[in-house]
Amino acid sequence: MVEKKSEKQNQIVYSESAIRNNFAVLEYARTCQAATCGIASGALGLTSIWGFVFYFVFVLVQAAFWEYKAGFQWQNFFTSRWLSVTHSAVGGLFTYILFWVFFYGMVYMSKELTKQLEEQQKQLQNYEKKLKDVVRAYKSLESEKKALEVALEAVGAKNDNSAPSSEEPLEEKSETTEVEKIESLKQAIATLTIENKKKEIAFQADRKALLQKNEDLQGQLEKLKNVSDSLNSQKKLKEKLKQGENEKEKMLADHGAVLAEMQARYAKERQHSEQMEKQIAELYKKIQAGEENLKIIQKLEKEVRDWKQKAEGTPTVRILREELENAKKQHSQDLAALKERYSRTSTLQEDKDARIASLELRVQELTQENVQTIKEKADLMSAIDELERKFEFLSAESENLKKAQRRLSMEVDDDTSLEQKLAETYSEILKINPSFNVYECLKLSRSSVTPEPLSEGVLSEPESIGHCNSCESAQKDLSYFRNLIGHLQKKLKTLESSQDFMKKDHEQITTNLRSRIADLEAAQEKTYAKLTAETKRKVAELEDEMAKQRQRMMEIIAEKDREIEMTKNSLAALCAQQPDPVDPPQSKSPISRRNSNIRKSSESIRSALTYHSEENDSQPGPIARLGSHEGPRSIFYEQELLRKEQEISELRHIIRLSETKIREIEQASLTKDIQYLQIVETLKEEIRVLEGRLTLQKSEVNLEYLRNVFVQLLSSSSAVSRKHILKAMGAVLKLTPSEMRKVDSWNPISRDSSPWKTEPGPIRTITFTLIVAANCFVLQFTNYISKKAVKN
Repeated sequence: MVEKKSEKQNQIVYSESAIRNNFAVLEYARTCQAATCGIASGALGLTSIWGFVFYFVFVLVQAAFWEYKAGFQWQNFFTSRWLSVTHSAVGGLFTYILFWVFFYGMVYMSKELTKQLEEQQKQLQNYEKKLKDVVRAYKSLESEKKALEVALEAVGAKNDNSAPSSEEPLEEKSETTEVEKIESLKQAIATLTIENKKKEIAFQADRKALLQKNEDLQGQLEKLKNVSDSLNSQKKLKEKLKQGENEKEKMLADHGAVLAEMQARYAKERQHSEQMEKQIAELYKKIQAGEENLKIIQKLEKEVRDWKQKAEGTPTVRILREELENAKKQHSQDLAALKERYSRTSTLQEDKDARIASLELRVQELTQENVQTIKEKADLMSAIDELERKFEFLSAESENLKKAQRRLSMEVDDDTSLEQKLAETYSEILKINPSFNVYECLKLSRSSVTPEPLSEGVLSEPESIGHCNSCESAQKDLSYFRNLIGHLQKKLKTLESSQDFMKKDHEQITTNLRSRIADLEAAQEKTYAKLTAETKRKVAELEDEMAKQRQRMMEIIAEKDREIEMTKNSLAALCAQQPDPVDPPQSKSPISRRNSNIRKSSESIRSALTYHSEENDSQPGPIARLGSHEGPRSIFYEQELLRKEQEISELRHIIRLSETKIREIEQASLTKDIQYLQIVETLKEEIRVLEGRLTLQKSEVNLEYLRNVFVQLLSSSSAVSRKHILKAMGAVLKLTPSEMRKVDSWNPISRDSSPWKTEPGPIRTITFTLIVAANCFVLQFTNYISKKAVKN
């Protein structure tokens, strides 16, 4: 009962009105949030999945806001924690979709309408221009028509009035009418001449504009030819640079492979050397244990001798001799194994030294090749810059000369074109009116000689007859222009000769530079040979020192073996000089005899050990317990053993120092390799930056081409054409294969399950092109930042 009461007390009690109020507030906030999200997504132009992601992100943000506002105690406000997320989410989604679609349509329809209005305004402007031209042409034709009608009426009236008349007033009236008709004809001819002059002026203006356009186009063609020539030369140089870079990359790849092999071999050899060190340490421990055993054996021998003196020989002496022989055999075997392992380690160290020397030589060769390639690139870049400067100077001078020649040709053409135009207008008037008489119109007397072509002054002022003055001025102008043309031709010849001289100078400079490069290469090879000789000499000295040390070690080991044999011989001689010990009486059974011998020998060893441990405190060492005839020999043996141990420790120290030196040399070579790689990478990036600068300096055509390609991408509708256009844009922007793969991965049309298929055609193309352009810009910007970081 008490437990039930406590459970009832612990149960949470909710207020229904408070919860309903909370739900109502949440619904109101959800609708507001959906409306604001729809307005924002429509204004931003979000489409497909991104719009729904935008909505649900704001739902989660609102839920987190409610949690924060509740002080992270949702039990006080809701019955479940997820109600702040799931409640009225679907209704809010519908309101979000409504606002989203409405504002998206408003924004993008307004943009489309503005585009249509702009296009219609452009069309209206074109139509207005065309209408103005048509009205002008119509007015001129109407004026010409009226003048021709007047002229035709006058001509017809002349023919009618040519019949004879008898009455005088009619004659007077006909004379007045003829005068009026002549004046009307004059006016008509004047109007026709004015219209013809206007046409001629318009024709001349159009001709000048066409000639200017032709000159501009010719200049552009020449520029394009020059640019194409320079581009061809640049392509050749770029191909050479690419070949050099490919060779360098191959060299670096080989260098990296060699370094990887070096590191792998170094790791293996290091592991092997560590194992050998461990084995050597174990063997040293065994040697120390053997030496301790030898010391113990010596002590036991001394005790045995003491016991021999006491007990004139027992069976335990034989057992101790056998144990001594076995210990000596084991010691000799251990020494032989140590010698073999030491010889193996020495051979491995020699192999390591040889490999290190070969790798150092390879590193030196690679660095020298890198330096040579860098120098060649710098020389090529400087030569390219000089050639570009000279080319710009010569192109500027040639353009100036061509402009001057064109101006002269234009002026001469203008002088000659007036006569041609006057002849053409006269032939047209004759076609219209074959009875037209120029002499009567201009009130001139017909001469037997063929008249010269009239100038504009004669047409405008018919009373002026100064033909000779105009001809003399024209001849003077012609002579002046001929002289000027000759002067310009001479200047062209001088410029061509200076250009040839510059070319010869440039060739001399290139030959001097090549000879200098050859001299530098020869000097570098000499220095390289000197360095290799010095390194070989040092390696030979080190090998000689190592060989001397090995010989010393072998001599020391041989001396130690001789000393051991001497001690063995002395022990054998002592054993042979002493009489055989008397054996105790034998038992009946062999087994009991053997057991008794073993028991006695063990008891004698125990008694000797106890005796030795009891007398160790009183005597300074085991050597003091020896006799007078055996003391100096055992002291000498121990001194030799100590000397051997000292020499072994010294050799260990030398081996460790040599290993540390080898490791330091390897580390230094690795750091040098890393530094060379960093230098090569920085130089590569600097070359890329310089190439980018060159392309930026000559990127006017590329920018126009990019603009045209971008317009085609906007107007294209098929996926294949867009793919080809993207490849062209990547080629112009000089994107790497990895960057082109990124662009292909960003291409939504190539993917089957793409959310872009649900969108309309123009919006999809516009958004896709904007995304591709933004991604290309991001790639270029990241490359620029990385280059700046590398420079810093």
